[in-house]
Amino acid sequence: CINRAKSIPENATLRKEYIKCGKQICLQRHGPYYCSYWKDPESKKLKKKYIGDHIPQNKKSNNDRNSSNHYS
Repeated sequence: CINRAKSIPENATLRKEYIKCGKQICLQRHGPYYCSYWKDPESKKLKKKYIGDHIPQNKKSNNDRNSSNHYS
């Protein structure tokens, strides 16, 4: 998780997500999984990066003050 978090820009938004696994018999949502989203300044496209099943400490401390805006 820490190595993945290092490549995320400072302006990224972290989100807690629950996903379907894809099995037809499974009705559960699995997670939480943390992903980051940001807009690439060159291509102007929305980028997404999987962080892991927990937020690394260095990213958690940066977003604590705005946590209500960053998690859904």
